[in-house]
Amino acid sequence: MDNLWWLLLAIAGITFGCRYFFLSPHLPFKLGPRAQRFLSFSAPCVLTAMTAPILFQSSSGNWINPLTSPYFLAGLIAIGLSLKLKNTLLVIVLAMVSFVGLKVML
Repeated sequence: MDNLWWLLLAIAGITFGCRYFFLSPHLPFKLGPRAQRFLSFSAPCVLTAMTAPILFQSSSGNWINPLTSPYFLAGLIAIGLSLKLKNTLLVIVLAMVSFVGLKVML
C-alpha cells in the first residue's frame, strides 16, 4: 500500500479515536468548564483558516487586490449581512447572490 494511504488511515484512526473518546457516553471522561470554553472557539477558527486563503489569494497562489476580488467583497458583504440580519439562511442566500453578481460585474 502506498505511504499516502497509510497516512490517511492513520489520520482517520486518530480522528475517530479523539471523537469517540470525547463523545462516547460509556467512557467516564468529562471536560472542565475552561476546556469547554476553549473548544467553543474551535469551529470559528477552523472556518477562518479555511476561508482566509480563498479571500486573499488567487488560484495561482498570488496575493490579490481586495478591491477587485469578488471573493473578498462578497465576504465583506456576508459579514455585514450577518451583523445586521439574524437569519442565517437569508444571510447565506444574499451573500451567494452578491457573490454571483460581483463575479459577473468584475
